[in-house]
Amino acid sequence: MIDRNHILLLQAPTPGPQNRIVAKPSAIPPLGLGYIASFLLNDGFEVRISDMDVEDVNVRELQQILESFSPIVVGISTTTLTFKNGLRVAKTVKHFLPTCIVCLGGPHVTVNYHEALNYPFVDIVVRGEGEITFLELCRAAAKENKLPLNIEGTAVRSKDEIITLPRRARIINLDALPFPARHLMPLHLYNIPGTILTSRGCPSNCGFCAGPVVMERKYIARSAKNVIAEVQMCIDKFRITSFYFVDDTMTHDTQRLMDICDGLRQIKIPPSITRNLKWTCESRADAVTPEILQDMRSAGCTTIQFGMESGSQQLLDQLGKKITLKQIENAVIWSREAGISPVLSMVFPHPNETEKTLQETFNFIRRLYEIGAEKIIPSLLTLFPGTRFMDQREKLGIKLLTNDTEEYNLGTPILTTRYLDLNSIANGYSQLLMLTQNLGGNEIGGIGIDDEQNNFSHP
Repeated sequence: MIDRNHILLLQAPTPGPQNRIVAKPSAIPPLGLGYIASFLLNDGFEVRISDMDVEDVNVRELQQILESFSPIVVGISTTTLTFKNGLRVAKTVKHFLPTCIVCLGGPHVTVNYHEALNYPFVDIVVRGEGEITFLELCRAAAKENKLPLNIEGTAVRSKDEIITLPRRARIINLDALPFPARHLMPLHLYNIPGTILTSRGCPSNCGFCAGPVVMERKYIARSAKNVIAEVQMCIDKFRITSFYFVDDTMTHDTQRLMDICDGLRQIKIPPSITRNLKWTCESRADAVTPEILQDMRSAGCTTIQFGMESGSQQLLDQLGKKITLKQIENAVIWSREAGISPVLSMVFPHPNETEKTLQETFNFIRRLYEIGAEKIIPSLLTLFPGTRFMDQREKLGIKLLTNDTEEYNLGTPILTTRYLDLNSIANGYSQLLMLTQNLGGNEIGGIGIDDEQNNFSHP
């Protein structure tokens, strides 16, 4: 029997054993589900979170959760890579608990909600930020014991019709959000349990980035005081002293960053914890100075990641990255001088990539390692729904070779470009992996997909 006060939140598992080998060590707590859960808890709901990846939840275990907890709403968070598994989970939920409401959320279904709602076991999709929308959904479901058709920020199937409600406006006052419900997450299963989001949205316009799909390009930040309060809470309650600030660009607002650093230097770690505070973040090469990096280091920053993207200035300009190779070099040098390990990420191929620009990138990678780069992480260009490159692929000369989202893992070639065929892209990526590994980097991204799909039947 359904319990109208019970809400279950699930993180859909990564498909394929090789993908999971890569995904599990780098998995981080699902902060999005944590924020939604804290909203629900504050409203009087009883909530459970299950990260099906790190917990290795199979069909039988999911059945046991559903039968013992009997949620009225099950929310499933998916990405493009996990979309099909999200559907398999939804189908399984409906099989064992047919009267509950099944909701999907995340960047993929924010764009492709029609695709999700074509399946009879998906009732409703939350588009964009989920806290307020999902809370209103759960309130309505609990009160009326039926699928609500009028919740702003959703798309819902009613009989044979899909009803698309307007997108909900972004949350402006992030300080008003309760901290994520970390006590509902299996923090001990994560290599990086101390994740904190201090801002939402990115003002940049990189053509391959799916970030603006959910958050658009509007940058909204929490106050330094609010961020420090969360850090202190994580130390006091969970004994976490190592943090990863998961913002797209932690250094976007320099004054706020300096205020956060001031607060971090004043953090109190109980004597029973013999570890020092340390943290890592992501930034842009044009958003740091020697002084900023030195201030960050004095506040505990040990590693910073920059989006390098390419070693060709021509490609960087075409990407709209608005950075120069010299700025990337300076960011690496200044980070090293400040005592911070610089890590760089890059994408291959770009729409106008050629053998010449790839050679320029090889040479630039060697240069960056010479001046102190800790690691360079190459990923294959992957066209995610809603990105500029996906929308403009024909104009850019990009041809998608598969619609199987379970190959959208940043390590499987799934496209060709105007100047490079599939074989050239595969060979180029292999050379990038070998070069970065030999000089100090580690390979990421799945290189193959197995047909066995984590014990979930196909939808």
